[in-house]
Amino acid sequence: VLEGRGVVIGGKIYAGERVEVRELGAGSGESTTVQLGVTAENLLTLSKLKTRLTASQKALNDAELALARFGLTMEALQAQAMTEEGRQLLKLSKTVIVLHNRLRKIQDEEEKFLASMKTRTDGILDVRGRVHPGVRVLIGHALYLVSEPFSAVRFKYDAAQRRIKAVPLI
Repeated sequence: VLEGRGVVIGGKIYAGERVEVRELGAGSGESTTVQLGVTAENLLTLSKLKTRLTASQKALNDAELALARFGLTMEALQAQAMTEEGRQLLKLSKTVIVLHNRLRKIQDEEEKFLASMKTRTDGILDVRGRVHPGVRVLIGHALYLVSEPFSAVRFKYDAAQRRIKAVPLI
C-alpha cells in the first residue's frame, strides 16, 4: 500500500509473505492488525471448516433436543426396541452418536489447521513512514504490539529469539 496516501488505518490485513505500507495505524489508537503467513486459500479453508462446524453443531443440537423430548435414557430404549417408537428412538440415538463423532473430527481438523498456520514465520512487514501505537503484528504464533511510534521499520520473525523484532529499514 504505497500508492496514493499509502495509509492503513483500522481493520485487519492478511498476507502470505509480505506487506509494505507507507503508514500503519492511527494516533487515535484505531485497532489495526497485520497477520503474515496467512494466504487467501488458508482463509477460505478456515471459513469452510467453520461452516461445517456450525452445521454439525446445529444438527447435533437438534437431534439431542428431539431425543430429550422423549425423556428416555439409553437403557430404557433397549426395552422398547421392539416397538416402532423404540426403533425411531434408537435410530435417533445412533444419529446423535454419529453427529458427536463428526463434530469432534471437524474440531480436530480445525485445531490442526490453525496449528499449521502458526508455524509459518517467513512473513515481513515494512513500514516506510510511521507505525502508530496499538498496531498488532502477528507472524506465526508470535505477536508484536506496537507501544511507541516508529518510523521506517521492518517487522520480521527472529527464530533464535522466537519473537518478532522491529529493525530499522535500510
